[in-house]
Amino acid sequence: MSRYTYLFDAGHGGMINGVYQTDPKIWKRAYFKNGTLLSPNEHNEKWLESNCDLKYYEGVGNRDIAKRIMKLCADNKISYYDVVNSESDVALEKRVGNANSYHSKYKNCIYISIHGNAFDKESAQGFSVYTTPGFTNSDLVATILFKEIALEFPDHKPRPDNTDGDPDSEANFYVLKHTSMPAVLSETLFYTNYKECQIMASEEGRQRIANAHFKAIQHLEKYGI
Repeated sequence: MSRYTYLFDAGHGGMINGVYQTDPKIWKRAYFKNGTLLSPNEHNEKWLESNCDLKYYEGVGNRDIAKRIMKLCADNKISYYDVVNSESDVALEKRVGNANSYHSKYKNCIYISIHGNAFDKESAQGFSVYTTPGFTNSDLVATILFKEIALEFPDHKPRPDNTDGDPDSEANFYVLKHTSMPAVLSETLFYTNYKECQIMASEEGRQRIANAHFKAIQHLEKYGI
């Protein structure tokens, strides 16, 4: 029996019948040609799809990574729950509601929201882990996860915010602010950076991201918060 139940939230939408479910107005995708990030401000989506040689849909990648982490949990008899369990872009309120309902019934849960990062400048790179402002048990989880990602990706830029003595960044993201258990949000690498997108788009790279998250889970299982 595991110490905690891990509630996985794969951010944004997946793919249904070849159609990416995340609203194009919030984008959450990247297209490259010859190693250069193509701008959605200069080309429409149909042109980008036809002319790119590398593309990444964040929500699709998030789901694949989450499934890999859940498989690792299942193989090691660690309790978990998929708060999304859909290819649709499930509303934030629904994700949080699912998590809170599960936690109220089973207790001892930890919420992990999985994301990739993006910026309008291709030079942006690295990884972050977020919690809400102030110190809670979420910060302890975030510190463990941040360290494991750093160990898995030593050649990629860590993006800590050490102003309060730990490396997590702080923001009032809905899924962190309204969950009733310790909750963190990971932004592992930038899919708008060509080299990092290559990692995120590959089987090996996604497994490495999953492995880093699972090593944090193993630490939590062994030592607790």
